[in-house]
Amino acid sequence: MSEDELKLTRRRFLQHSAMATATSAGACGIVLKTDALARADDGLPNTGTMSSREEGLVPYLYRDEP
Repeated sequence: MSEDELKLTRRRFLQHSAMATATSAGACGIVLKTDALARADDGLPNTGTMSSREEGLVPYLYRDEP
């Protein structure tokens, strides 16, 4: 291959790499935002496999009362 053909191949690789990176970053951003919105609607912190409501636990309320 000539040098010009190699340059074209490198440019094409960099273009595809940049596009794949941008696409995956966009997909991760969408997933993180939708997960955050879903957690905000729940109102309770995520405890792992089951939510606090499913376990029957009441979240601790921070008050100054005894």
